[in-house]
Amino acid sequence: MLRARWASNYCTIPGLIKIMGLGIIQRIVYKHINFDNNKTRQDKIMTHADKGHYANKHQNKKVDEKITSLIKSLSKDNNLTCAMAHKAAKELGVSPGEIGIQTDLLEYRITMCQIGLFGYDGGTKKIDPNFNIPSDMEEQIDKINDDGRLSCLDCWNIAKDLKAKKIDVASACDKKEIRIKPCQLGAF
Repeated sequence: MLRARWASNYCTIPGLIKIMGLGIIQRIVYKHINFDNNKTRQDKIMTHADKGHYANKHQNKKVDEKITSLIKSLSKDNNLTCAMAHKAAKELGVSPGEIGIQTDLLEYRITMCQIGLFGYDGGTKKIDPNFNIPSDMEEQIDKINDDGRLSCLDCWNIAKDLKAKKIDVASACDKKEIRIKPCQLGAF
């Protein structure tokens, strides 16, 4: 009886997630499901195990010497800050996503996310879990919220509209349990 109860509780997707963690389940599913034209697609969800293998996300992309030259000049110890990545995009007239791809192809890391989600010492977020959400910010977040999700660009736009800090918008999203995805640079 005990064994049957354990099996019924854990031999489900939520049960497996509880035991193994969501990241492992996602990697297993993406590795073993065939997508378009029966080709297996590379998992685009980066995990700590993928550190140093960022280029694997972009197998059909080529290094752009002009972009990578600027990335190298703006980076330190193979790390490019989010702010420098956006500066490079603006300077070259390309999308932040293209800078992210070229950064991945160099196997450089993107650090110091401007909305505070990654790239800080100790792997911690820089958001404030005790942030008091102003009503106008909450209203805009709720208006744009797409089923518990907001894009990084949406956060930037809300901050710009309200003349607020980007990190405050991310703190508000975190407090409201709204996930921020995708990143403009493709980091998440």
